[in-house]
Amino acid sequence: DWYIFPDPFTGLGQPHLVQSAVVTIQEGVPMGSTLDYVTVVPVPVINVPADAYCDWDAVNQVFITVGEKYPDGVTAKTKTTAVYDADLFENPWHDGSLFSFADMLLTYIVNFDLGKSDSVYYDEAQEASLEQFLTVHKGLVIESMDPLTVSIYDDRFYLDAEVQVFNRLSLLWPNYSQGMAPWHALAVGLKAEEAETTVFSEDKADFLGVDRQNWIAGEQLVLLSSELGTAQIDNFIPYAATMSAYITDAEVVTRYANLSTFVATYGHMWVGNGPMMIDAIDPIAKIVEGVRFDGYRHDMAKFLAFAAPRMADVEVTGPAEVAIGGTADYVVAITENGDLYPAADMTEIKYLAFDSAGALAFSGAGVITGDGAGTISLTAADTNKLSAGSAKLEVIVVVTPVAKPGFGSISFLVN
Repeated sequence: DWYIFPDPFTGLGQPHLVQSAVVTIQEGVPMGSTLDYVTVVPVPVINVPADAYCDWDAVNQVFITVGEKYPDGVTAKTKTTAVYDADLFENPWHDGSLFSFADMLLTYIVNFDLGKSDSVYYDEAQEASLEQFLTVHKGLVIESMDPLTVSIYDDRFYLDAEVQVFNRLSLLWPNYSQGMAPWHALAVGLKAEEAETTVFSEDKADFLGVDRQNWIAGEQLVLLSSELGTAQIDNFIPYAATMSAYITDAEVVTRYANLSTFVATYGHMWVGNGPMMIDAIDPIAKIVEGVRFDGYRHDMAKFLAFAAPRMADVEVTGPAEVAIGGTADYVVAITENGDLYPAADMTEIKYLAFDSAGALAFSGAGVITGDGAGTISLTAADTNKLSAGSAKLEVIVVVTPVAKPGFGSISFLVN
């Protein structure tokens, strides 16, 4: 399950487990928002707080703050602040464990740690990407835990604020290269990574001459199950110097017990949190069977809005003849499968006027007058730009539910 999911028809991030977001941008950064849960605020300068986490000490397993790394201070081009749903931590994983901030924080730590040469989990293949990341990532601040509110400072930016929010918050979402994982499942993978019996990346596996981790079948699952047993005995907390502040002793016991029961029941260690879960695997036939996860808390009907694109059908009516130097009003009807298109979902109406030679004579903006309705008014100054003969008005209606505008046209005689 995702905190925000990309709209299949616009590419913009639709909120799912996030209430609201504010993207503060340095003046001059080109960015705008379309959906009402995101606000864009330009400011002259964005100073990163001294207590923001910006790097990682792999030896002591603690964050390095901006104040420690940049004693003279540092600025950022963007600041993305997001408020998550109040009941975020009531969502369950497939093994029954409740989602927690520790699941999120581990993702952020791993993003640093695997690329650090002094980490026990060091992966040379991750070092170059970490170096690039550190040139643009300026810091993370946990503003509040109830509801969870975070601010991420970064020099990267996107034209759409919704995309900015989605990409920046990915730093704290426990979705790894192959999918979601709770902290206790990834902890088992980290123990195997340290033992170098089976590892995360293809590069490291080739270097060591071992196989990559397989959480659903095969010898690697046997190795991981053995590490699970050790982790359960030791009450293992990865990066304990930092993570133990967000994990209780009782949760450690419960989490590993849940995972052990899950493995015994389903025969794999692939624990996600979405509406479907893996029920059975046949690796020889290459078949994965999925079933509905009964613990999924969200109404699936919310996704029905994305079953088909909400395309806008545009029809233009008005005078068939227009005098040069005269005025003319045209009516624009906008529908969706015969129903009036809601005005709230329309952004603007634009038009292009072509003269009798097919050349663009002028362009302008119409007015949205209500659900499924708009008008275009041609002034005397407009029609003076037309030549006698057949002219054409091309109308474009921009709507928010889909990236493709609606198009309509009307031809008229100019005399």
